[in-house]
Amino acid sequence: MKRIWLAGVAAVALVVAGCGSNSPTTPAFSIQTLQGAWTSSSTSNAPNACTNFTWTVTSISGNSGSGTFSAKCLGTLDIAGTATGTLSGSSLAWTTSGTVTPSGGQSCAFSLSGTATLESDRQIRVPYSGTTCMGPVSGVEVLKK
Repeated sequence: MKRIWLAGVAAVALVVAGCGSNSPTTPAFSIQTLQGAWTSSSTSNAPNACTNFTWTVTSISGNSGSGTFSAKCLGTLDIAGTATGTLSGSSLAWTTSGTVTPSGGQSCAFSLSGTATLESDRQIRVPYSGTTCMGPVSGVEVLKK
């Protein structure tokens, strides 16, 4: 009888220990989560910010995806190009490059990169930094599906 009682106490202790765990659970994301169009519509008065991001993931291979990218940087620069990213857990290491089209000016190259965080299957927080022919840009944008 004493052994049964000790076994019961041990089982309850294991259950309680598991329930009291403070470890947060991270949702599992697959690269297919990224498929499709992601957009933002933020406005920013920051002098070196980009806004109105649009990422469209059109190709998936392994843990990587690629597609098109566009945004407006430094208030007047329309940028467009290609983007690639590799998913690891809920982090997405990404890069994009392409062409800046200043109003009334000559086109030139840009590049941006960062490590985004998938917050849900419908929202991504995207810190970015990079260069354009008009100067450096950096910030954080939230994209939604």
